[in-house]
Amino acid sequence: MMLDETDRRIVRKLQENARVSFNKLAKELDLSVDTVIKRYNKMKKSGKIKTTITLSTDKLGIRAVDFIFISLKTGSNISSVIERLSKIEGITNIHSAAGNYDIMVEASTPSYRMARETEKKILAMPEVYRIITRIYEIGKGVGTPLSRPWIKSVVMLPPKIGMVDLEDYHNTEDDK
Repeated sequence: MMLDETDRRIVRKLQENARVSFNKLAKELDLSVDTVIKRYNKMKKSGKIKTTITLSTDKLGIRAVDFIFISLKTGSNISSVIERLSKIEGITNIHSAAGNYDIMVEASTPSYRMARETEKKILAMPEVYRIITRIYEIGKGVGTPLSRPWIKSVVMLPPKIGMVDLEDYHNTEDDK
């Protein structure tokens, strides 16, 4: 079930400042404290919201975010792959996917070079058919991964097959 407008208002305010008191939140939203507390607890209990901690990338020395789209070989055990991916240092998010890719991974690293090392670890997994990556460099004052300047897009296949740099790959009329 979706959130109603009151729940969305509560969530928006909590996204701005998750440490705000229920009293202050109720006052800002013109709701009773009891209503705010009950709605918060109900959303939390139902799993619609969860408490998380956001890391400060600049304080941790994170300079690159790598979005890695993984295609697995037919018959691979996706749960097993996800379990092993979760143990690779720097991987912050793992999502199963449908369509051209089986898994999407986000990795945060101190450098472009270390992002490539993470990709090599993934390519070394026997179930991995290929990966496509999108690496973003984190600039000062940049708050979200999607607003980061674009660095590079690369299709990587296991070492026996090779690597294709999309910026060097151009379709021309002669290729047809």
